[in-house]
Amino acid sequence: MLRIRALEPEDIDYVFALENDPSTWRSGTLLAPISRHTITQMVNITPSIAESAQVRFVLHDHPNQEPLGLFDLFNIDLINQNASIGLIIYPEENRNCGFATEALALLEHYAFQHVQLHSLYAEIFAENIPSLKLFLSANYEVIGTKKQWIRRYPNRFYDVVCLQKVSEM
Repeated sequence: MLRIRALEPEDIDYVFALENDPSTWRSGTLLAPISRHTITQMVNITPSIAESAQVRFVLHDHPNQEPLGLFDLFNIDLINQNASIGLIIYPEENRNCGFATEALALLEHYAFQHVQLHSLYAEIFAENIPSLKLFLSANYEVIGTKKQWIRRYPNRFYDVVCLQKVSEM
């Protein structure tokens, strides 16, 4: 049974490994390593959702607390009740096991029930077929494509697919 929990100090090594693994950079906007100090501050100093407009969770297999992935709500707009969503299953051998599907459902439940958001949206590289399939299978709707939106070395531009899910509540 999978569960979500807040980041804990014992997660620092896990987050450090994930954020500094170049193979994970192709899925997001990170272009450089993050220091252990920065990650430690991120874990130990957790402002409220209203202050930071984001919240990060660890996905774990209960009762085992070992991390299976991280996921975030960010750009949280409490007035308009929407947020961006991001998730990564890490390490790679944990992928294609159904964890992302369950994690997405847990995060949606948290966002729609507890934070009382009205909609969630994701921006995914058009080439990231597994992530697109995940969100489409969870009833996210493609609302557009940002053409040549993200630049990666050496000056190659990538399309980003925008998906949204509106709460049924």
